[in-house]
Amino acid sequence: MWNDLLDSTFIEEYWSEAAELSNLVLESLFDAAHEVCVAYAPLLPAEAPVPVSYKLAEIMQARHIWTQFAGGNRDEMGTDGFTVTVYPLVFAARDLLRPKTSPLRKLGR
Repeated sequence: MWNDLLDSTFIEEYWSEAAELSNLVLESLFDAAHEVCVAYAPLLPAEAPVPVSYKLAEIMQARHIWTQFAGGNRDEMGTDGFTVTVYPLVFAARDLLRPKTSPLRKLGR
Protein backbone atom coordinates (compact mmCIF):
# COMPACT_ATOMS: atom_id res chain seq x y z
CA MET A 1 0.00 0.00 0.00
CA TRP A 2 1.08 3.54 -0.65
CA ASN A 3 -0.83 4.89 2.35
CA ASP A 4 0.22 3.99 5.86
CA LEU A 5 -2.88 2.79 7.72
CA LEU A 6 -1.10 3.24 11.05
CA ASP A 7 -0.90 6.98 10.36
CA SER A 8 -4.53 7.56 9.45
CA THR A 9 -4.39 11.37 9.65
CA PHE A 10 -3.64 11.77 5.93
CA ILE A 11 -6.36 9.30 4.92
CA GLU A 12 -8.99 10.84 7.20
CA GLU A 13 -8.17 14.30 5.90
CA TYR A 14 -9.59 13.21 2.51
CA TRP A 15 -12.02 10.49 3.66
CA SER A 16 -13.39 11.26 7.11
CA GLU A 17 -15.68 8.21 7.21
CA ALA A 18 -12.60 5.95 7.15
CA ALA A 19 -12.26 6.52 10.91
CA GLU A 20 -15.55 4.66 11.42
CA LEU A 21 -14.38 1.49 9.65
CA SER A 22 -12.65 -1.40 11.37
CA ASN A 23 -8.96 -1.97 10.71
CA LEU A 24 -9.76 -5.24 8.91
CA VAL A 25 -12.22 -3.57 6.54
CA LEU A 26 -9.90 -0.63 5.93
CA GLU A 27 -6.96 -2.91 5.20
CA SER A 28 -9.04 -5.00 2.78
CA LEU A 29 -10.28 -1.89 0.97
CA PHE A 30 -6.80 -0.44 0.64
CA ASP A 31 -5.33 -3.77 -0.50
CA ALA A 32 -7.93 -3.98 -3.27
CA ALA A 33 -7.52 -0.29 -4.17
CA HIS A 34 -3.76 -0.67 -4.29
CA GLU A 35 -3.97 -3.60 -6.72
CA VAL A 36 -6.23 -1.62 -9.05
CA CYS A 37 -4.02 1.47 -8.89
CA VAL A 38 -0.78 -0.46 -9.42
CA ALA A 39 -2.26 -2.15 -12.49
CA TYR A 40 -3.12 1.23 -14.01
CA ALA A 41 -0.34 3.55 -12.81
CA PRO A 42 2.95 4.01 -14.63
CA LEU A 43 5.75 2.07 -12.97
CA LEU A 44 7.82 4.13 -10.56
CA PRO A 45 11.62 3.81 -10.59
CA ALA A 46 13.05 1.66 -7.81
CA GLU A 47 13.44 3.55 -4.53
CA ALA A 48 11.51 6.54 -5.92
CA PRO A 49 9.24 8.26 -3.40
CA VAL A 50 5.54 7.64 -3.95
CA PRO A 51 3.90 10.78 -5.38
CA VAL A 52 1.06 12.32 -3.40
CA SER A 53 -1.17 11.86 -6.44
CA TYR A 54 -0.70 8.07 -6.17
CA LYS A 55 -1.67 8.16 -2.48
CA LEU A 56 -4.76 10.26 -3.25
CA ALA A 57 -5.76 7.92 -6.08
CA GLU A 58 -5.51 4.96 -3.70
CA ILE A 59 -7.76 6.74 -1.18
CA MET A 60 -10.28 7.61 -3.91
CA GLN A 61 -10.33 4.03 -5.15
CA ALA A 62 -10.75 2.61 -1.62
CA ARG A 63 -13.57 5.06 -0.93
CA HIS A 64 -15.24 4.13 -4.21
CA ILE A 65 -15.08 0.40 -3.39
CA TRP A 66 -16.56 1.07 0.06
CA THR A 67 -19.37 3.17 -1.43
CA GLN A 68 -20.29 0.32 -3.75
CA PHE A 69 -20.59 -2.05 -0.78
CA ALA A 70 -22.28 0.39 1.58
CA GLY A 71 -24.87 1.99 -0.64
CA GLY A 72 -25.29 0.11 -3.87
CA ASN A 73 -24.62 1.70 -7.21
CA ARG A 74 -25.51 5.33 -6.37
CA ASP A 75 -24.86 6.39 -9.93
CA GLU A 76 -27.96 8.59 -10.06
CA MET A 77 -29.55 10.99 -7.62
CA GLY A 78 -32.38 13.46 -7.56
CA THR A 79 -35.28 13.99 -5.16
CA ASP A 80 -37.33 16.18 -7.49
CA GLY A 81 -38.01 13.51 -10.10
CA PHE A 82 -35.03 14.44 -12.22
CA THR A 83 -31.87 12.38 -12.22
CA VAL A 84 -28.30 13.37 -12.74
CA THR A 85 -25.71 10.74 -13.50
CA VAL A 86 -22.87 10.93 -11.01
CA TYR A 87 -19.59 9.50 -12.24
CA PRO A 88 -17.57 7.47 -9.75
CA LEU A 89 -14.42 8.86 -8.25
CA VAL A 90 -12.53 6.18 -10.11
CA PHE A 91 -12.14 8.54 -13.07
CA ALA A 92 -10.53 11.12 -10.82
CA ALA A 93 -8.21 8.46 -9.41
CA ARG A 94 -7.18 7.45 -12.92
CA ASP A 95 -6.38 11.06 -13.78
CA LEU A 96 -4.16 11.32 -10.70
CA LEU A 97 -2.21 8.24 -11.80
CA ARG A 98 -1.99 9.12 -15.49
CA PRO A 99 -2.70 12.81 -16.07
CA LYS A 100 -4.36 13.48 -19.39
CA THR A 101 -2.34 15.24 -22.03
CA SER A 102 -3.63 16.88 -25.14
CA PRO A 103 -2.79 15.07 -28.39
CA LEU A 104 -2.41 18.52 -29.97
CA ARG A 105 0.59 19.21 -27.74
CA LYS A 106 2.59 16.65 -29.72
CA LEU A 107 2.01 18.58 -32.95
CA GLY A 108 4.10 21.50 -31.76
CA ARG A 109 7.29 19.44 -31.67
